[in-house]
Amino acid sequence: MSYIIAEIGNNHEGDISWAMKAITEAKLCGADAVKFQAIDPSSLVNTNARGERVKSLEKLCLPLASFERLFDFAKDEGIDFGVSFFDENSCKILPKFDFAKVASSDCDNLPLLDAVSQKYDRILVSTGTLSSKGLNSLKRFVNSVSANITILHCISKYPTLISDASLNLIDTLKKDFDSVGYSDHTDSLEINLMALALGADVFEKHFTLDKTMIGIKDHALSSDPEEFKIYCDSIRRFENALGVSRLDDRPEFKDLSYFEIKQSFYMKKAAVAGDTIEYEDVAYQRPRVANSFLSFGPGSKVKARNDIDANQPLIIDDIIIE
Repeated sequence: MSYIIAEIGNNHEGDISWAMKAITEAKLCGADAVKFQAIDPSSLVNTNARGERVKSLEKLCLPLASFERLFDFAKDEGIDFGVSFFDENSCKILPKFDFAKVASSDCDNLPLLDAVSQKYDRILVSTGTLSSKGLNSLKRFVNSVSANITILHCISKYPTLISDASLNLIDTLKKDFDSVGYSDHTDSLEINLMALALGADVFEKHFTLDKTMIGIKDHALSSDPEEFKIYCDSIRRFENALGVSRLDDRPEFKDLSYFEIKQSFYMKKAAVAGDTIEYEDVAYQRPRVANSFLSFGPGSKVKARNDIDANQPLIIDDIIIE
């Protein structure tokens, strides 16, 4: 069963009422979870190097104390609640939520990964910007902890062109990790169905109440409620299309309708018990009959155990295989 996350991030622009409304709308759209970003601006960005960026983040980020209130609200709404952490201290001081996320920017940040794994037993890690060297490091980390970790394929371009989506990397990640999902930054809803077909089982997409808001650029690349509902409904509908993975569990075998399009061997003429029945004595015709003998070919012979009428199927119980 696919797990769908509405990434609200900082689209609330510091307005907790907006954030609560977004949680409600995400639940109505069919999401399993909402996710926010716990950012301490002065910890994330160097003030000397990017002072204006720090001030900008301070205006649009919610105080860390707000997340416990949002968590309680999400529980009342019946939806899971997760947070992306960008520094170790924020992870340590906040209460434990349903899951934690480590963003693509920190998929090789081992101290942060370690801090998150010490507190959470359910972790998502996005892999935008991940190199082959970083992959090896991430594998060692995942194999060293007991947490349930899902690795999300992601391209860290906002927005991501469909031609840059690189969904083949899902197959690459599945070679090394048990659970692989897709964090989508394209403007396409259908591309997630391709990710589903490739084996993604967790889906994350940015979510906003209004794509035309201009406070931060994430609104434009996010899905509004109408789009997000289509996104959720499509994944729910088509995840069932993946179906079984064992040939013997095929849907045709449940109602036996396939018997009408398969054949059995039918007697061209009657035989009595003890007669030898050769390949030339039978015709391969529809419909198939349960427990019919199918291992007949040129040169084959069987012996009739019982009398068999003409135009009757050759049943295993009626023959002796020579």
